[in-house]
Amino acid sequence: SDIENSTQLNTQLGDARWIKVLNAHDRLVETYVEKYRGLIVKSFGDGHMVVFSTPMLAISASLTSKGISRSRDG
Repeated sequence: SDIENSTQLNTQLGDARWIKVLNAHDRLVETYVEKYRGLIVKSFGDGHMVVFSTPMLAISASLTSKGISRSRDG
């Protein structure tokens, strides 16, 4: 996962608010990785490298989490 334009967003929000965004993003990623039986291999800043045992689990996790994030945006 990765937050688009994260550097610009961090600048706009300021550090305190940005940390809250990162924490919420981490919780969202962790929730869907766990739900679809994946594993977070590593994370750095707003990016996560995640693996799943099957392509279908990876696709399901991705589509579900994207649907959730889009519903929060708008």
